[in-house]
Amino acid sequence: MAYNDEYLFAAIICYDAVLGKRPVESLRRDFSFPKNDNFIIFMDPYNDQTNGFAFGVSAAGAQWDGIQADGGDVSLDWDCKWYSAIKKYDDYWVAEFAIPFRSIRYQEGVDEWGINFNRFSLLQNEKSAWAPVPRQFKSSPFAFTGTLQWENHLRNREPNFQ
Repeated sequence: MAYNDEYLFAAIICYDAVLGKRPVESLRRDFSFPKNDNFIIFMDPYNDQTNGFAFGVSAAGAQWDGIQADGGDVSLDWDCKWYSAIKKYDDYWVAEFAIPFRSIRYQEGVDEWGINFNRFSLLQNEKSAWAPVPRQFKSSPFAFTGTLQWENHLRNREPNFQ
């Protein structure tokens, strides 16, 4: 992960222990999470363990984004403009994210966010997360995030109304 004044950047390499064609159910935005190989970032900018944003890509390059409020499910009705790219190889794929700070809400001066990184691999029939999530829970609850520590305090950006 990296950032500048305008964007939060992330890159991930998703290795496949099982070789074969990666299943693709859809190329549409906000694809069905359990029917596609994907990688999703869950961010809790208020670090309140109940509200936040999700940004993901499928191994085929489709974007998935949503907002979660009051500890509920991720609402896919929310869409924002952000950038992603993928590159496929025989035994892994790479995803890159560029998420504009102006597209997400956060408090100025807060230097810790909750964050989790989730991978779903249909080929391996495996769901994994950077910060452990107990099996009985969905992979998206902000109660089980790790900590993203900012090197410098973030300044608020003008909101991006879309």
